Amino acid sequence: GTLITLILGTALGLLLISSALSELRHMIATCQRITEGRMDQRVHLPQRSDEVGQLAQAFNKMVERLEASFSAQRRFVASAAHELRTPLTALRGSLEVLMRGAQDDPATVAHLCHGMYREVLRLSKLCEELLDLAKLEISENVQKEKVVLKEFVNEFEEQARVLSQEREISIFEGPSVSLKADPNMLKQILFDLLQNAIQHTGRNDRIALGWKLGDNGVDIWVEDNGHGILAEDLPHIFEPFYQGKKVSECGEHHKGSGLGLTLVKAMVEAHGGSIEVRSEVNRGTTFLIKLPFE
Repeated sequence: GTLITLILGTALGLLLISSALSELRHMIATCQRITEGRMDQRVHLPQRSDEVGQLAQAFNKMVERLEASFSAQRRFVASAAHELRTPLTALRGSLEVLMRGAQDDPATVAHLCHGMYREVLRLSKLCEELLDLAKLEISENVQKEKVVLKEFVNEFEEQARVLSQEREISIFEGPSVSLKADPNMLKQILFDLLQNAIQHTGRNDRIALGWKLGDNGVDIWVEDNGHGILAEDLPHIFEPFYQGKKVSECGEHHKGSGLGLTLVKAMVEAHGGSIEVRSEVNRGTTFLIKLPFE
Protein backbone atom coordinates (compact mmCIF):
# COMPACT_ATOMS: atom_id res chain seq x y z
CA GLY A 1 0.00 0.00 0.00
CA THR A 2 2.82 2.36 0.91
CA LEU A 3 4.64 1.59 -2.35
CA ILE A 4 1.51 2.27 -4.43
CA THR A 5 0.93 5.55 -2.59
CA LEU A 6 4.56 6.55 -3.23
CA ILE A 7 4.29 5.70 -6.92
CA LEU A 8 1.01 7.58 -7.30
CA GLY A 9 2.43 10.58 -5.44
CA THR A 10 5.52 10.59 -7.63
CA ALA A 11 3.45 10.30 -10.79
CA LEU A 12 1.17 13.13 -9.69
CA GLY A 13 4.19 15.30 -8.83
CA LEU A 14 5.76 14.63 -12.24
CA LEU A 15 2.44 15.48 -13.90
CA LEU A 16 2.23 18.80 -12.05
CA ILE A 17 5.86 19.63 -12.84
CA SER A 18 5.31 18.73 -16.49
CA SER A 19 2.24 20.98 -16.61
CA ALA A 20 4.12 23.88 -15.01
CA LEU A 21 7.11 23.42 -17.32
CA SER A 22 4.79 23.29 -20.32
CA GLU A 23 3.35 26.67 -19.39
CA LEU A 24 6.83 28.07 -18.80
CA ARG A 25 7.91 26.77 -22.19
CA HIS A 26 4.89 28.55 -23.66
CA MET A 27 6.05 31.78 -21.99
CA ILE A 28 9.58 31.30 -23.33
CA ALA A 29 8.25 30.78 -26.87
CA THR A 30 6.15 33.95 -26.52
CA CYS A 31 9.21 35.88 -25.33
CA GLN A 32 11.16 34.68 -28.37
CA ARG A 33 8.41 35.86 -30.73
CA ILE A 34 8.37 39.26 -29.01
CA THR A 35 12.14 39.62 -29.42
CA GLU A 36 11.53 39.13 -33.15
CA GLY A 37 9.37 42.26 -33.12
CA ARG A 38 5.94 40.66 -32.76
CA MET A 39 4.71 42.96 -29.99
CA ASP A 40 1.12 41.72 -30.32
CA GLN A 41 2.04 38.39 -28.70
CA ARG A 42 0.67 37.56 -25.24
CA VAL A 43 0.85 34.63 -22.83
CA HIS A 44 -2.49 32.80 -22.85
CA LEU A 45 -2.87 30.54 -19.83
CA PRO A 46 -6.00 29.13 -18.19
CA GLN A 47 -7.36 31.29 -15.39
CA ARG A 48 -5.17 30.53 -12.41
CA SER A 49 -4.26 32.48 -9.32
CA ASP A 50 -0.97 30.79 -8.40
CA GLU A 51 2.51 32.21 -8.97
CA VAL A 52 2.65 31.11 -12.63
CA GLY A 53 -0.68 32.80 -13.35
CA GLN A 54 0.47 36.01 -11.61
CA LEU A 55 3.71 35.90 -13.59
CA ALA A 56 1.76 35.57 -16.86
CA GLN A 57 -0.50 38.51 -15.97
CA ALA A 58 2.47 40.71 -15.00
CA PHE A 59 4.27 39.71 -18.19
CA ASN A 60 1.28 40.61 -20.38
CA LYS A 61 0.90 44.00 -18.69
CA MET A 62 4.60 44.71 -19.21
CA VAL A 63 4.36 43.84 -22.92
CA GLU A 64 1.26 46.03 -23.31
CA ARG A 65 3.12 48.99 -21.84
CA LEU A 66 6.13 48.32 -24.07
CA GLU A 67 3.91 48.05 -27.15
CA ALA A 68 2.22 51.36 -26.28
CA SER A 69 5.60 53.00 -25.66
CA PHE A 70 7.07 51.79 -28.96
CA SER A 71 3.93 52.86 -30.81
CA ALA A 72 4.11 56.34 -29.27
CA GLN A 73 7.81 56.52 -30.13
CA ARG A 74 7.11 55.64 -33.77
CA ARG A 75 4.40 58.30 -33.96
CA PHE A 76 6.74 60.84 -32.38
CA VAL A 77 9.57 60.10 -34.83
CA ALA A 78 7.17 60.28 -37.80
CA SER A 79 5.76 63.60 -36.58
CA ALA A 80 9.25 64.99 -35.93
CA ALA A 81 10.35 63.99 -39.42
CA HIS A 82 7.29 65.71 -40.89
CA GLU A 83 7.90 68.90 -38.90
CA LEU A 84 11.56 68.96 -39.93
CA ARG A 85 10.73 68.29 -43.57
CA THR A 86 8.36 71.27 -43.86
CA PRO A 87 10.96 74.05 -43.30
CA LEU A 88 13.57 72.08 -45.24
CA THR A 89 11.19 71.95 -48.22
CA ALA A 90 10.69 75.72 -47.99
CA LEU A 91 14.46 76.28 -47.84
CA ARG A 92 15.02 74.02 -50.83
CA GLY A 93 12.38 75.82 -52.87
CA SER A 94 13.88 79.22 -52.11
CA LEU A 95 17.37 78.07 -53.00
CA GLU A 96 16.14 76.59 -56.28
CA VAL A 97 14.57 79.94 -57.19
CA LEU A 98 17.85 81.70 -56.45
CA MET A 99 19.81 79.18 -58.49
CA ARG A 100 17.53 79.75 -61.49
CA GLY A 101 18.68 83.38 -61.68
CA ALA A 102 16.58 85.27 -59.16
CA GLN A 103 19.81 86.53 -57.56
CA ASP A 104 19.80 89.28 -60.17
CA ASP A 105 16.65 90.79 -58.62
CA PRO A 106 17.54 92.44 -55.27
CA ALA A 107 13.89 92.60 -54.12
CA THR A 108 13.36 88.88 -54.78
CA VAL A 109 16.65 88.03 -53.07
CA ALA A 110 15.69 90.05 -49.99
CA HIS A 111 12.27 88.40 -49.84
CA LEU A 112 13.69 84.89 -50.21
CA CYS A 113 16.46 85.51 -47.67
CA HIS A 114 13.93 86.76 -45.15
CA GLY A 115 11.83 83.62 -45.65
CA MET A 116 14.86 81.32 -45.41
CA TYR A 117 16.00 83.02 -42.22
CA ARG A 118 12.54 82.50 -40.73
CA GLU A 119 12.63 78.80 -41.61
CA VAL A 120 16.14 78.41 -40.16
CA LEU A 121 14.92 79.94 -36.89
CA ARG A 122 12.00 77.52 -36.92
CA LEU A 123 14.35 74.57 -37.45
CA SER A 124 16.65 75.79 -34.69
CA LYS A 125 13.77 76.16 -32.22
CA LEU A 126 12.42 72.73 -33.10
CA CYS A 127 15.83 71.10 -32.58
CA GLU A 128 16.27 72.89 -29.25
CA GLU A 129 12.87 71.71 -28.05
CA LEU A 130 13.60 68.14 -29.12
CA LEU A 131 16.86 68.26 -27.15
CA ASP A 132 15.06 69.74 -24.14
CA LEU A 133 12.56 66.87 -24.21
CA ALA A 134 15.43 64.37 -24.29
CA LYS A 135 17.15 66.09 -21.36
CA LEU A 136 14.01 65.86 -19.24
CA GLU A 137 14.32 62.07 -19.37
CA ILE A 138 17.30 62.48 -17.02
CA SER A 139 16.26 63.73 -13.57
CA GLU A 140 19.74 65.16 -12.90
CA ASN A 141 18.96 67.91 -15.40
CA VAL A 142 16.41 69.39 -12.98
CA GLN A 143 18.45 71.72 -10.75
CA LYS A 144 16.14 72.48 -7.85
CA GLU A 145 16.74 75.32 -5.42
CA LYS A 146 14.67 77.46 -3.08
CA VAL A 147 12.36 79.78 -5.04
CA VAL A 148 10.49 82.57 -3.24
CA LEU A 149 7.41 82.72 -5.42
CA LYS A 150 6.50 86.38 -4.93
CA GLU A 151 10.01 87.58 -5.83
CA PHE A 152 10.16 85.16 -8.75
CA VAL A 153 6.81 86.29 -10.21
CA ASN A 154 7.68 89.99 -9.77
CA GLU A 155 10.85 89.44 -11.80
CA PHE A 156 8.96 87.40 -14.37
CA GLU A 157 6.26 90.08 -14.68
CA GLU A 158 8.76 92.70 -15.88
CA GLN A 159 9.94 90.42 -18.69
CA ALA A 160 6.41 89.24 -19.48
CA ARG A 161 5.13 92.75 -20.13
CA VAL A 162 7.75 93.15 -22.87
CA LEU A 163 6.30 90.10 -24.64
CA SER A 164 2.65 90.92 -23.98
CA GLN A 165 2.22 93.01 -27.16
CA GLU A 166 0.03 95.61 -25.39
CA ARG A 167 -2.18 93.00 -23.72
CA GLU A 168 -3.13 93.65 -20.13
CA ILE A 169 -1.35 91.32 -17.70
CA SER A 170 -2.75 91.07 -14.17
CA ILE A 171 -0.93 89.45 -11.27
CA PHE A 172 -2.97 87.96 -8.43
CA GLU A 173 -0.58 87.49 -5.55
CA GLY A 174 -1.16 84.58 -3.22
CA PRO A 175 0.42 83.92 0.18
CA SER A 176 4.14 84.33 0.71
CA VAL A 177 5.50 80.85 0.00
CA SER A 178 8.66 79.24 -1.27
CA LEU A 179 9.18 75.92 -3.00
CA LYS A 180 11.97 73.75 -4.34
CA ALA A 181 12.12 74.18 -8.11
CA ASP A 182 14.45 74.70 -11.03
CA PRO A 183 14.10 78.48 -11.57
CA ASN A 184 15.07 78.30 -15.25
CA MET A 185 12.50 75.59 -15.94
CA LEU A 186 9.84 77.37 -13.92
CA LYS A 187 10.45 80.55 -15.92
CA GLN A 188 10.28 78.57 -19.17
CA ILE A 189 6.97 77.02 -18.09
CA LEU A 190 5.44 80.43 -17.43
CA PHE A 191 6.89 81.97 -20.60
CA ASP A 192 5.51 79.14 -22.75
CA LEU A 193 2.06 79.46 -21.17
CA LEU A 194 2.19 83.24 -21.59
CA GLN A 195 3.17 82.85 -25.25
CA ASN A 196 0.31 80.41 -25.72
CA ALA A 197 -2.10 82.95 -24.19
CA ILE A 198 -0.76 85.71 -26.45
CA GLN A 199 -1.33 83.54 -29.52
CA HIS A 200 -4.97 82.93 -28.53
CA THR A 201 -5.99 86.47 -27.55
CA GLY A 202 -6.42 89.82 -29.21
CA ARG A 203 -4.55 92.98 -28.24
CA ASN A 204 -7.47 94.21 -26.13
CA ASP A 205 -7.84 90.96 -24.20
CA ARG A 206 -6.36 90.29 -20.79
CA ILE A 207 -4.03 87.67 -19.37
CA ALA A 208 -3.80 86.84 -15.66
CA LEU A 209 -1.29 84.96 -13.55
CA GLY A 210 -1.61 84.06 -9.89
CA TRP A 211 -1.02 81.46 -7.23
CA LYS A 212 -2.58 80.02 -4.09
CA LEU A 213 -1.90 77.26 -1.61
CA GLY A 214 -2.93 73.82 -2.81
CA ASP A 215 -2.86 70.33 -1.34
CA ASN A 216 0.73 69.87 -0.09
CA GLY A 217 2.00 72.46 -2.55
CA VAL A 218 1.29 75.53 -4.64
CA ASP A 219 -1.27 76.02 -7.41
CA ILE A 220 -0.16 78.45 -10.13
CA TRP A 221 -2.53 79.50 -12.87
CA VAL A 222 -2.29 81.34 -16.16
CA GLU A 223 -5.60 82.36 -17.72
CA ASP A 224 -6.89 84.50 -20.54
CA ASN A 225 -10.24 85.65 -21.91
CA GLY A 226 -9.38 84.80 -25.51
CA HIS A 227 -11.20 82.61 -28.00
CA GLY A 228 -10.55 79.38 -26.11
CA ILE A 229 -9.86 75.83 -27.24
CA LEU A 230 -12.34 73.51 -28.92
CA ALA A 231 -13.57 70.66 -26.72
CA GLU A 232 -12.35 68.12 -29.27
CA ASP A 233 -8.82 69.52 -29.03
CA LEU A 234 -8.54 69.67 -25.23
CA PRO A 235 -7.60 65.99 -24.66
CA HIS A 236 -4.73 66.30 -27.17
CA ILE A 237 -3.10 69.68 -26.54
CA PHE A 238 -0.17 68.20 -24.60
CA GLU A 239 0.59 65.64 -27.32
CA PRO A 240 3.76 66.26 -29.37
CA PHE A 241 3.21 68.21 -32.60
CA TYR A 242 -0.54 68.46 -32.08
CA GLN A 243 -1.98 71.53 -33.79
CA GLY A 244 -5.53 72.31 -32.71
CA LYS A 245 -8.14 73.95 -34.90
CA LYS A 246 -8.25 77.72 -34.81
CA VAL A 247 -11.68 78.80 -33.57
CA SER A 248 -11.24 82.51 -34.23
CA GLU A 249 -9.05 84.98 -35.99
CA CYS A 250 -8.86 87.35 -33.02
CA GLY A 251 -5.42 86.19 -31.97
CA GLU A 252 -2.23 86.70 -33.90
CA HIS A 253 -1.49 83.58 -35.90
CA HIS A 254 1.81 81.93 -35.08
CA LYS A 255 2.49 78.40 -36.24
CA GLY A 256 4.58 76.94 -33.46
CA SER A 257 6.53 73.74 -33.39
CA GLY A 258 3.75 71.86 -31.64
CA LEU A 259 6.11 71.02 -28.78
CA GLY A 260 5.55 74.00 -26.48
CA LEU A 261 2.80 72.54 -24.30
CA THR A 262 4.41 69.09 -24.48
CA LEU A 263 7.54 70.61 -22.96
CA VAL A 264 5.51 72.47 -20.34
CA LYS A 265 3.86 69.23 -19.19
CA ALA A 266 7.20 67.39 -19.15
CA MET A 267 8.87 70.14 -17.09
CA VAL A 268 5.99 70.25 -14.61
CA GLU A 269 6.06 66.47 -14.20
CA ALA A 270 9.86 66.57 -13.79
CA HIS A 271 9.12 68.61 -10.63
CA GLY A 272 6.68 65.97 -9.40
CA GLY A 273 3.74 68.19 -10.31
CA SER A 274 0.78 68.10 -12.68
CA ILE A 275 -0.96 70.45 -15.10
CA GLU A 276 -4.63 70.79 -15.99
CA VAL A 277 -6.44 72.89 -18.58
CA ARG A 278 -9.96 74.26 -18.67
CA SER A 279 -11.29 76.14 -21.66
CA GLU A 280 -14.53 77.41 -23.14
CA VAL A 281 -14.87 78.70 -26.67
CA ASN A 282 -15.08 82.52 -26.77
CA ARG A 283 -14.65 82.67 -22.99
CA GLY A 284 -10.98 81.85 -22.48
CA THR A 285 -8.56 79.27 -21.17
CA THR A 286 -7.00 78.50 -17.79
CA PHE A 287 -3.89 76.40 -17.21
CA LEU A 288 -3.49 75.20 -13.62
CA ILE A 289 -0.09 73.97 -12.45
CA LYS A 290 0.16 72.01 -9.20
CA LEU A 291 3.68 71.90 -7.74
CA PRO A 292 4.75 70.24 -4.47
CA PHE A 293 6.74 72.22 -1.90
CA GLU A 294 9.64 69.76 -2.15
